[in-house]
Amino acid sequence: MKLRRQKVDRMLLAVLVAGLAAGGALALATAPPAAATTLDRLTDRTHKMNMLGRLGYSPSLVFFGGSRSFRFEPSYARRRWGLRGFNCAVMESTHEDVWAMVHHLVRRAPSVKKHVVWGLQPGGFFTNRQFDIGLVRDSRLRRYFPYDLRQKMNGGMTHTWGHRVYARDGAVVWDNYDRQVAAGVTLDASLAAYIERALKQRSDEDGIPTTVSRTRRYFEDTLAYMNQHDIEPLLLIMPIHPRVIRAIRDVHWDNRRASFKAYLVELQSRYHFTFLDFTFIRTFDGDPDAFYDGVHMKRSNMRRLLRAAVRKAPWAFGRAPAPWDVAPTPTPASSGGAARR
Repeated sequence: MKLRRQKVDRMLLAVLVAGLAAGGALALATAPPAAATTLDRLTDRTHKMNMLGRLGYSPSLVFFGGSRSFRFEPSYARRRWGLRGFNCAVMESTHEDVWAMVHHLVRRAPSVKKHVVWGLQPGGFFTNRQFDIGLVRDSRLRRYFPYDLRQKMNGGMTHTWGHRVYARDGAVVWDNYDRQVAAGVTLDASLAAYIERALKQRSDEDGIPTTVSRTRRYFEDTLAYMNQHDIEPLLLIMPIHPRVIRAIRDVHWDNRRASFKAYLVELQSRYHFTFLDFTFIRTFDGDPDAFYDGVHMKRSNMRRLLRAAVRKAPWAFGRAPAPWDVAPTPTPASSGGAARR
């Protein structure tokens, strides 16, 4: 009897140890890597990936872009249109950032239909930038770049996130722009400073550069990858405050803008995507007072822009068939000679 009890005790102990081991393995599998946790203190790329891992669902609406896209609210889109989303926008976003992040999203949930809204700005579109440290060191993102390219980045730049407050779904709800407003900095003062910087940085180049840069190749490769995975993104040319446009507008500005739009139109012959030009706030009934500076908008304007995007391109949000998916209506035969033959 004693031997049988000892045998049962050993079996229970073995089961308990196995259960603890399995639980520990599960905890390790679901927790962010130690390296990612360390990088999380440094870079908003890793911080966003960690937030995505803690989200609890696989988003069907994803926002990409730089700081101008920070305040796209997935929670607002969910209330209005029933789409659960996440804001993947990061500071000084590059096309390489989007390339890596969309790969990560597809890898996490390949069967989830994804609607992508990608905020673009023509300035610097064809200029290669150094990678963020997250693209160099975070294993979830760096795997999508060749080793030699990562080595050229010299450890990467650091785009910190600690001075921003995020909603659980990735949208920024408080940052330095809000601090400046709270401190009494007026929109007039912010616009004056922005215009001064813009005039100093203004380029005299007429049109877009013809050299195909690395970031341009990644942009086009990202469109191809999205299409391969049933993603037909909506690209938004983000707004500029009317006072800034009046101050910097000249023949070069107009030609560069027209050249950039012509480039996107040409790409539509190869890839399925929609683009909307929201440069001028009248295109979405924007409020000139709902800006922080020349290009960063407050929440109320971001909501106006998003509502306009849904009205103008409902298929990008799954609310209507895409134009390229709609069969053309047959044209009735005329009574002329072609019909008689």
